[in-house]
Amino acid sequence: MALKWKLFLVLISVFVYSCKEKYIPAVVDAKVNYLVVEGFINTGEDSTIITLSRTINLNGKAVAAPEKGATVSVENSGSQSVTLPEIKAGSYAIPKLTINKTGQFRIKIRTATGREYVSDFVDSKVSPVLDSITYDFRNSSLNLQVNSKDPTGNSQYYLYSFVETYLYEAAFHSFFKLENRQILERKFPQEDVYRCWRTAPSTTVNLMTTTALSQDRLDHVVLIRIPSNSQKISVDYSVLVKQHVLTRQGFDFWSALRKNTEQIGTIFDSQPSLLNGNIHSVTNPGEYVIGFISAGTTSQKRIFVTKEQLPKDWRFTYTGCKLDTLSTGEITQPQDPVFYPIDQYVKDGVPKGWFASDYVPCFDCRTSGGTTTKPSFWH
Repeated sequence: MALKWKLFLVLISVFVYSCKEKYIPAVVDAKVNYLVVEGFINTGEDSTIITLSRTINLNGKAVAAPEKGATVSVENSGSQSVTLPEIKAGSYAIPKLTINKTGQFRIKIRTATGREYVSDFVDSKVSPVLDSITYDFRNSSLNLQVNSKDPTGNSQYYLYSFVETYLYEAAFHSFFKLENRQILERKFPQEDVYRCWRTAPSTTVNLMTTTALSQDRLDHVVLIRIPSNSQKISVDYSVLVKQHVLTRQGFDFWSALRKNTEQIGTIFDSQPSLLNGNIHSVTNPGEYVIGFISAGTTSQKRIFVTKEQLPKDWRFTYTGCKLDTLSTGEITQPQDPVFYPIDQYVKDGVPKGWFASDYVPCFDCRTSGGTTTKPSFWH
């Protein structure tokens, strides 16, 4: 989940869970307009991406409010700086830092309205090599685990992010289509909508620490759990895991954010706490700014898991998918619901009608959020 959505939940939670008994207050039309800063200064070979947005009113629509037209730069403790171009609304990035990568780092922001912000200088934390991603099949789920170690003992505080990509198939393979009330054959492979790939970033705060261990080492620590009946593992699955090392202050910030957004539910759960970041307003020192900027290198690893590697009895099943046998006239005449031809119904070698469905997700994989374009990294 993006930081701005987590913080939206925090604002609500502070009111809702401030007492032992749940109380739903009347929504106050407060014109809050906090700057939210997300990102990581990458001092290695990866990109540095900083995202700026503004919080929305509690009674407003849950839509993103990107901070457009700002000037964002990364500065090192030697006073060298580099500007990050705006690559899309509210997102500022550079493929690789072109300044000295030793010492400490911070970001500077000047908005289109002239407001100035700066983050504290932070150390660049070097991520050790992410040794491997392993998996097992306990508790009716595919459990993906991280394995990493730092012989120097200088890491201790880890933040993980990941991007999942999976291949899946529709319930039926469609060989025909309906256009302008006409039944036409699909042109293969360009019009094949049976197999899709879907990519989605992680939506949780994934923190791990070795401070209570005798070694700075993570062995088979579960990062991702996927139920046995999930569409994600119905055909082929892949995940790219990125490992960041945080300072103690950065770890505390992300821990508070996770507690405020993921562990609230009853009076026995952790209660909302103030998110103390490391970004400040120069224009107005009393202004509250949300976010924490860290710096360092990133280690990453990709793993593939195919259907053949999973237990044989694990299956994903589409619900509500059935075929009706209809005539040409029943499909081409205007009606509600609309029935789409899937394949011809043939009896004794003679076409008698059509196998059809009125539920598009059953035969068009794109309606489940994927694309028929194969990713360049796919095996």
